[in-house]
Amino acid sequence: LLLLLFNKKAARISHVYSIVCIYVSFQLELSNTAILHQIRRDQVTDTCRANSMSSRKRRVLTPNDLKHLVVDENHEMIYCYVPKVACTNWKRVMMVLTGRGKYSDPMEIPANEAHISSNLKTLNQYSIPEINHRLKSYMKFLFVREPFERLVSAYRNKFTQKYNTSFHKRYGTKIFDLIFVCFRPTGPFGARGENANSMPAQSLQFWGEEGKVTTAEK
Repeated sequence: LLLLLFNKKAARISHVYSIVCIYVSFQLELSNTAILHQIRRDQVTDTCRANSMSSRKRRVLTPNDLKHLVVDENHEMIYCYVPKVACTNWKRVMMVLTGRGKYSDPMEIPANEAHISSNLKTLNQYSIPEINHRLKSYMKFLFVREPFERLVSAYRNKFTQKYNTSFHKRYGTKIFDLIFVCFRPTGPFGARGENANSMPAQSLQFWGEEGKVTTAEK
């Protein structure tokens, strides 16, 4: 009987010890995550401070500055969307949360509907007192992304898809012109008098208006 009681007590102690180990490990993981997030917040604060009054003049915000801030009145949240940082999916989520749509599942919402301005209410639609109140009292959040991943994602989505011909015409031609100017910085002819036909065509490959690769010669 004593041996049985001892075994039960030992098993109970072992079980409690396992729980304590799991708890300590979980707390340590939380602590490491908290430290990482604090480092990131400090970096954002330092960068904003360095680029605020010392480097540029302060100005009054305009409605155009607030159009990327999506407001959820039901949950008192403000989401600042950043293009090519999962903004389509988060706009879908905000449409469901705010009830401004006919969908209950975010992934059922077509991508183009998520970008229709009337489907979401943004901060620039409020009066100045209402804007100040929401900025002070609502929870505000945004997401960021590794810059080069974001750049590659934007290129693949906007310039390699045939359905995005508007981006080809609106931005692709500007990028092409910028590259063209870089190869002939002194005007119509380069520094050595060569014309545009002498530029390396492979360096000027770009997605044309018809969604196919074109070159400087073409």
